[in-house]
Amino acid sequence: MELLLWRHAEALDGAPDHTRELSTRGQKQARKIALWLEARAPKNLRLIVSPTIRTRQTAGRFRLEMEICEALATNAPPAEILSMLDWPNAKTPFLVVGHQPMLGEIAAHLLQDAPHPPDFRKGALWWLHGEAGQKTELRQVVEAENLAGIIAYVRPEDEKRLTRALRLEEAGKYRRAFKRFRKLAKRNTAAMTNLAHLYYQGHGVEYSFEKTVKWNTKAAEQGDISGMFNLGVTYRRAGDVRTAKKWFEQALQAGDGSAALELAKMYLISERETERVKDYLRRALEVGWLSEADEEEIQALLDELNEKSA
Repeated sequence: MELLLWRHAEALDGAPDHTRELSTRGQKQARKIALWLEARAPKNLRLIVSPTIRTRQTAGRFRLEMEICEALATNAPPAEILSMLDWPNAKTPFLVVGHQPMLGEIAAHLLQDAPHPPDFRKGALWWLHGEAGQKTELRQVVEAENLAGIIAYVRPEDEKRLTRALRLEEAGKYRRAFKRFRKLAKRNTAAMTNLAHLYYQGHGVEYSFEKTVKWNTKAAEQGDISGMFNLGVTYRRAGDVRTAKKWFEQALQAGDGSAALELAKMYLISERETERVKDYLRRALEVGWLSEADEEEIQALLDELNEKSA
């Protein structure tokens, strides 16, 4: 059974509590997670939502019809909620949009001794999988606050190994970094994209278009936005513009505003595409999570295009 737990996005302060609305930042958080869900949500998903305004506004960013559940706005114990969802026997996957501490308690109850992040942050989504008689698995943690919009959950021991590999790469010790990334790439998407980067740059290993694509694709298939974006860059470098645009579009839909910037620049070659370029630039700003340099470039391009059309 697939169980997706989505904590409501950031809300404004106020009283009474159940009428609090999402802040501007919270609206962006909800949109990013909804975009991610649009591309990856399991089939026949049911959307179960707490009756508060902020949870309904969060869930409203997603395409599914809501089923309001009063119990999600109470202090009901995890077992009661899970029984209501017929965990883990239900054939239908559920997306539950609610509050802390309830969602965290549900996750902790299911995961027990399994490693998992200590905090269930605002706007975050946790994807759990469980089957009768087996331990529950935390498949993915998606946080709107992350620059790329997504984090594939990393085991604590892998996180240390990944850090060491990154330090080796920064120090120019590419062969040693390559060996560490190669071992971690069996189960870690960040290692996959870094391994692909070494093949792309020809650092510590011979340049290989095929292996760059292979490892970025493996990461992208697991929802890693960096893998999607990197595939766009790789295919553009190879002159395959159509495939490059496809991957930039996927990265954009997953919540990477910088992908919209790259698409805008690809369409800049034709004056007939001016409106399309402007649309991509606006979408980049809307999706957000851009570097300061990206934001400056977007604004400069918009100013230039507006001057030409004035």
